[in-house]
Amino acid sequence: MTGRRLLIALATLAALPVGAGACGVPADENARTLAVEEVPYGLLDEAPADAPTTTAQQVAKVNVVVYFLAGEHLQPAPRAVAGPATPSRAVNALLGGPTEAEAVTGLRTAINPATEAAVTRPLPELVVVDLSSAFAAVPTQEQRFALAQIVFTATGVPGVTGVRFTLAGAPVEVPLPDGTLTSLPVGRNAFANLAPLPEGLPQPA
Repeated sequence: MTGRRLLIALATLAALPVGAGACGVPADENARTLAVEEVPYGLLDEAPADAPTTTAQQVAKVNVVVYFLAGEHLQPAPRAVAGPATPSRAVNALLGGPTEAEAVTGLRTAINPATEAAVTRPLPELVVVDLSSAFAAVPTQEQRFALAQIVFTATGVPGVTGVRFTLAGAPVEVPLPDGTLTSLPVGRNAFANLAPLPEGLPQPA
């Protein structure tokens, strides 16, 4: 205990003569200096260090599936995100691109790495993905692949069946594999020709 803490303790004892006397400490009207051996047992003990505080709770992780490209077909890849699984967390995991190990196996992404996305869910079955302008800075065919990646990833969250796209906050028509443009919500059926190959079939190189 520091000198300051000891003086405070002694002043407290002097201010409570009745209680102190009941505990066997002689009452004294004036504060006085005590020898170390006269200080009641325990008052000189060091105060325990404050217990460490946890600044952040451990966040539970859940698995989602994102979709990259193997040749001209989508291929699922697992990702762990903070729970609960939401379309926003799944899409943002997709934007991180393949891992080095996945890239070695031939997986790639058609999404411009500078792309950012804000994902909202106005209805249980519908999400709106607002893409940054960087998304459009790739050829149209790559945009089709990229849109398919996002649609399959977002609709992998239970209950989501459709995705509507905006670009930098403005409504936009997106290109589909059949060459048409649409501003309506699209689902997996719009990109059926890019769907993952059935399990067991070799992925194209």
